[in-house]
Amino acid sequence: MQSFALPGRPRREHRSVVAVYNAALAILTRLMDREGRRELLAFVATMKIDHSQTLLLLGEKTERLDNLLSAWDLLQGEARRTGQAELHRDLERLE
Repeated sequence: MQSFALPGRPRREHRSVVAVYNAALAILTRLMDREGRRELLAFVATMKIDHSQTLLLLGEKTERLDNLLSAWDLLQGEARRTGQAELHRDLERLE
């Protein structure tokens, strides 16, 4: 997944992107929590990392850190559970 945040875009566009990420993450998190859709876990973690890039451009450091720590926890747990190399690469990206 590629982040929609680009440094040259106007600030208002970044705010719109954050709103879209927030809505998508809320839906996906609900699916994981209520319906047990574990296959979405890595996707949600990657989306949180990309969302964090937009937050960085907006100067939202606390929310960005919260997203990154949450993504780290999700990826680390799933990497341990499944051993998928792709998840380990995503973890390296966070280090």
